Amino acid sequence: MAFLQNHWEKFFKGVKEPVEILKLLSEKFTETIETDTSSGHTQLTLIADLMDRKVPLILGGYGLLCWVIANFVSYFVNKTLMSPHLINLAIYGMLSFLPSICLLAYFHGKKGYKDFNKIEKIGIPINIFISTLILLFAFYPKDLGAVTESIIIEDENGNLVQKVIPKGEFRKKIAIFYFENETGDSTLDWLRYGIPWLCEYDLDQDLYISDIRQNSFESKVENAGYTQKDNLPLSLKKKISTTLIKIISLKVHLIL
Repeated sequence: MAFLQNHWEKFFKGVKEPVEILKLLSEKFTETIETDTSSGHTQLTLIADLMDRKVPLILGGYGLLCWVIANFVSYFVNKTLMSPHLINLAIYGMLSFLPSICLLAYFHGKKGYKDFNKIEKIGIPINIFISTLILLFAFYPKDLGAVTESIIIEDENGNLVQKVIPKGEFRKKIAIFYFENETGDSTLDWLRYGIPWLCEYDLDQDLYISDIRQNSFESKVENAGYTQKDNLPLSLKKKISTTLIKIISLKVHLIL
């Protein structure tokens, strides 16, 4: 047994109206066909219809394209010291246009020329407009340029020197708290303060890291009811760290 399926329409030279092309389906495809007993017409199931329109294939190709573009942008950012926000912008931008890709795949996946229908003419512009607004609100406050900036400083001899440094937004902020002595040996208590001091001076060599030691914000610890000899709970350390961003950035500028 065989079935005739309306497969696509095609325009031929010299013919004004499209010519309907039928596809002959053999018996092995009957499981994917539902018979409408009331009208006598045959309709493809949803999965078979999507496969026939090559929607999964087109979406898979678009996903591969997104992966390639995201990796290229990541490589570009790492090589040129551009803002890492560009990677997220590329990924979110491509994902936000996915509804338009779905519409194009569904209505144009079959062979043959087809004009844009009303759903596409309305849906695609709306998707582009909404996606643009979302990206503008999400990334407008963020710096999408270079991660470095040029400043003029005065050296120890009084000469003005131009120096390239990372922007504060792209520096990793680190708060160094006093270590905890879990050995029970009080003769090792000095290491609670010595190790953070060594860590601070080691991290200061990296311009992409902004750090601050507990002795610089001891007042915040005391306001919370603790002293420098106490072991601070993790929740308090997180709370204090979130209030130190401006202080850490100021410390870096003073050092430079």
